[in-house]
Amino acid sequence: MNKTGFSNIIGRWWWFIAIFLMIGIFGAYYASQSIEKKYVVSTKVFVTSSVDTSLANANDTLYSDRAVKTVVVFASSIPIKKALSEATSIPVDDLEEITVKNIAGTQIIDIQIAGTNKDNLLLAAQTIPSVIDAYLKNLQKDITEKNQIKASVAESPEEATTTGATALQIMALISICAFLIAYLLSYLFETMDNTIKSEKDLKRLKMLHLGNFGLMKNIGNMPSAINDPNNRAAAEMMREVRTNISLSENHENLQTLVVTSSNPKEGKSFFSTNLAVMLAETGKRVVLIDCDFRSPFINRIFKVTNRKGLSDYLKNQNERDILIKSQTENLWLILAGNNLEKTSELLDVAKLNDFKNQLINVLKFDYIIFDTAPISITSDAAVLSKIADGVIVAVEKNKTTFNQIRKLQEQFNKVGGNVVGAVMTKVRNEKKVYGYYSQR
Repeated sequence: MNKTGFSNIIGRWWWFIAIFLMIGIFGAYYASQSIEKKYVVSTKVFVTSSVDTSLANANDTLYSDRAVKTVVVFASSIPIKKALSEATSIPVDDLEEITVKNIAGTQIIDIQIAGTNKDNLLLAAQTIPSVIDAYLKNLQKDITEKNQIKASVAESPEEATTTGATALQIMALISICAFLIAYLLSYLFETMDNTIKSEKDLKRLKMLHLGNFGLMKNIGNMPSAINDPNNRAAAEMMREVRTNISLSENHENLQTLVVTSSNPKEGKSFFSTNLAVMLAETGKRVVLIDCDFRSPFINRIFKVTNRKGLSDYLKNQNERDILIKSQTENLWLILAGNNLEKTSELLDVAKLNDFKNQLINVLKFDYIIFDTAPISITSDAAVLSKIADGVIVAVEKNKTTFNQIRKLQEQFNKVGGNVVGAVMTKVRNEKKVYGYYSQR
């Protein structure tokens, strides 16, 4: 499905569009209240003309047309406005908007006066026919009455009507504009957004989608939180991940797994913990190893002291008793340890391979899970991938970018690491929303 489709844009950015729309509506409301109402009054004037009978037979129609055109021209002229102002005591500036037009095929002209004072407009409309007629008489005082142009009321004004857009129309127009602007901005955000949002995006990166790791409640009670009744949806997601791993290519050889991510706080450590718990529930012996030496976190999840662990063993292979039995049946832990200075120098492939073989061949572990630091911080995950059967990448939905995953893939390709697939983390269940405790 096209991520820039109309429904997808609305579904993803509805909150932004709604906020933008509300701001537009409130802005339109206050703008409409501040706009002064404008009114228009219309009056109709009948123009008559009289000529000598000798001229009437031949030129009466032509003469009448000229008379009407003459009145149309000067009815909105400055002399008429001044005369109207004197007759009504209305300021000339308030009579600026006078429009005059001839009603086709008649000797009637329509005069419209617009302004903001309704009472003044009515008075002006009622007075203007007599003002025009008086002006005509004064203009034609040297012409015999038989040949004069006269103006009389054809239709008196009744009331002033509002003109221009109403407050409701203004609000509707601005609301539509606000929606369109918000939608266009959302569309731009979406097209510029380079984050991974779906299984389809992972396919574009040629990376297998192993499933989702959902949001969980009571995550402070890890590792038992996965079996909390409130986290049934998240538990089902994890079981799906476990199944997909078992069904992936060469699944029989996936005893040693490296779990990493592109960036910190993508849910990597919580995912590796839940994966270990899920595998242990099948009756398999599982060991979860914290290899995030710079920022160890497994000890905090299981609430144990990080006194010694893998770093101590790698520095001194005579170090023993680094295995810790967890509260979960069939699950053991190896913490990061205290020797955290220059830990990258401790990650010797030969030592690590020997360590792995002891866990599998001597201690008979079915699964080893290495929880490593994000690949953007250190290359530890790439080094560990040399002795691991596969790598699982935690990808935070709507945060991890295509470029970050491409860079991660390049790093593992250089060392020959086997990236099994990716798990989308911090995914909300479609039917129910769950709180999320940690950013890790």
